[in-house]
Amino acid sequence: MNWFFPREIYKLFRIKDWQSNEDSVTIAFEEKDIPPLDDSNRDKKVIARQFHDITVSDFPL
Repeated sequence: MNWFFPREIYKLFRIKDWQSNEDSVTIAFEEKDIPPLDDSNRDKKVIARQFHDITVSDFPL
């Protein structure tokens, strides 16, 4: 998968599921619960927002 996605994506997301058939490959990512906090905002409350499903269609490899 490192050929298709930048390594940085794996810091905040994990692959939840994937499926393939003769026409397509479907990969589902799930956000890790790791908010990017630094010392200046570590004590503040973080409100999680859910991502919505999106579909990206690209040219075949």
